[in-house]
Formats: sequence, structure tokens, C-alpha cells
Amino acid sequence: GSTRIVATAGNVSAAFDVSVSAVSSMRVWYRPDSSSTKAVRLWYRLASGSSGHVDMARGCDGYYSASVPGGASGSVKLVAELNPGSGSSMQWDSKGRSGWSVSGSAATLAYGKVYRAAHSTACKTS
Repeated sequence: GSTRIVATAGNVSAAFDVSVSAVSSMRVWYRPDSSSTKAVRLWYRLASGSSGHVDMARGCDGYYSASVPGGASGSVKLVAELNPGSGSSMQWDSKGRSGWSVSGSAATLAYGKVYRAAHSTACKTS
């Protein structure tokens, strides 16, 4: 939405228009090669230059998932940190140091490949 903001100090006023748009996130699913992975932190760099990280939630079938804020607005570079903060068992999955290049509203990273679609979140129950 948008609005007009007016500020007044004494007998001086100034006005400006503000427009706000929703930040669309990218949902990412990641499957580490090792079953000994206990936690995953996903580092990202947006096309705009913004960067950060999100801790991924453990799902079923060995997959982890997280949302990258603003990620659906352009291309994103991703690097996975496996077992963050655990000393010698901490590892990086950076796809050969180049990082994973993805775009769109959903991506699945698994088996050394990028799939430009959501991972099936249906888990088998007995």
C-alpha cells in the first residue's frame, strides 16, 4: 500500500509519499549428503547485494527447509553450513565453492543438483 506522511515543526511542513510492497520469500529445501548432519544453516546473497542466513528446520526423508526473505525477487546464491558451531564436525556445502544459484519462489537442493520446484513435504506415517 501507500500513504502520504506530513511532518510539521513550528511553521514549516514537509510531505512525502511512501509506498510499501510485500517482500516475497523463496522456500528452499536442502538434503545434505551425510546422514550425520544434525543442523543446517543456509547463507544467502540476493541479487540486490543483501545477504544473511537462516537456520533450516529438519523435515522428513533427510530434508531441511527454510524461507529466504526477498529471495523470490531475483537470483540468489546459497551456501549450506552443516552442523554450525560444532567445531571439527562443521562443514560447508558450497557446490564446489561457487555456491548454489537459484531463482523463483521455491528450490530444492539435493544430490548435487538444483531442482526449481518444491520438495514434496508429504511424509510417510505408519
